[in-house]
Amino acid sequence: MRRTSRALLLAFLAAVVLSPERAIAVSGATLLEDYPWEADALLGSATLKNSGERTQRQALADLLRFDLDRVALDYKGESPLVQSDGSGGWYIDIDAEILVDTGLPQFFLLKFGIGGLSGVDNTYFFMNGGDLTRLEWSNEDVDGISYERLGSFAILHDPPPLPEPATLALVGLGLAGLGFSRRRYS
Repeated sequence: MRRTSRALLLAFLAAVVLSPERAIAVSGATLLEDYPWEADALLGSATLKNSGERTQRQALADLLRFDLDRVALDYKGESPLVQSDGSGGWYIDIDAEILVDTGLPQFFLLKFGIGGLSGVDNTYFFMNGGDLTRLEWSNEDVDGISYERLGSFAILHDPPPLPEPATLALVGLGLAGLGFSRRRYS
């Protein structure tokens, strides 16, 4: 019985420790799941010449140090209805039906037309915390660019990771070891 418990514990620990999907760094958090969800947070910005889905997904993936297949586009909207919160903040209300609930934070980007402006980025990436049906930002977050220049926004998410073949193999080996140890002592 003691060997059985030990084999199960070793298989579990190996699967958890060796899985590369479990740790990333976002704003000082060790795990994405540890990120404080109180409010929307600016992750970074970029100057993107193309508004294509792949370009936007790749920019966010690069910012988060993800592989491209870990960023999925849920929705892309043009000329959204932007509202003021009355204190220098802005928001867009989103229909909950377009959101994909993964249990992980959602992300959104704001793409501005910056013709005539120099030295500022045109795309800003946020982690959407708290109320996922509201995209919030402030003038400071977007380098003072007027909300009137907002041309499009997109909502993205990190799909839940699938177990890797190596992880499944380790679990399988642990279960096989468990079976052999039970058979040996029967």
